[in-house]
Amino acid sequence: MVFDNILTNLKKYPQDKKSIWKCLEGVGKNHPWVILPLVPTLLATHPYLDTPERQPEEPDYVCVLILVFNAAKGCNTMSTLFDENLLKHYHYLRDTLPHLVPELSIGNESTSIVNSAQDKPGSSAAANGSQGHVNGRLVLKELTGKLKNSENLSPEMKQRLSKLILKDLKVCSVC
Repeated sequence: MVFDNILTNLKKYPQDKKSIWKCLEGVGKNHPWVILPLVPTLLATHPYLDTPERQPEEPDYVCVLILVFNAAKGCNTMSTLFDENLLKHYHYLRDTLPHLVPELSIGNESTSIVNSAQDKPGSSAAANGSQGHVNGRLVLKELTGKLKNSENLSPEMKQRLSKLILKDLKVCSVC
């Protein structure tokens, strides 16, 4: 009921979308276990039927995603409900609205590296040291591919790329 009323407010006052998104960020962070059973309904997913993909530029869909991703930060089991398209939308929103979308450990090798480094010494991920080496190799392979493709970029894009590569290398150094 709260979410439906917030969407009604968004349709009525589209200029308030940023404050509405901020509100939904707080609702998701503070009530992840209430959001969990609503995820299939909110995302309009069906276990057997393939539903059409929504566009992450739609303000009402962005509301749903912000709510769900912030709830997923406090509820690890929620990420099992995410499909491939939703993971793409997560990365898109994480890049465009990083202040509203938390960093999650889903569908990204570099975030799984961070998580494996943060595991407790007795855990299975920490006991399996070869997994970190495999993930590290994948990240380094991706970084060298980025460097090879940077020859044709403008100076501004090269600078952005170098910042991204430095960020990825910091993740690798955590291992």
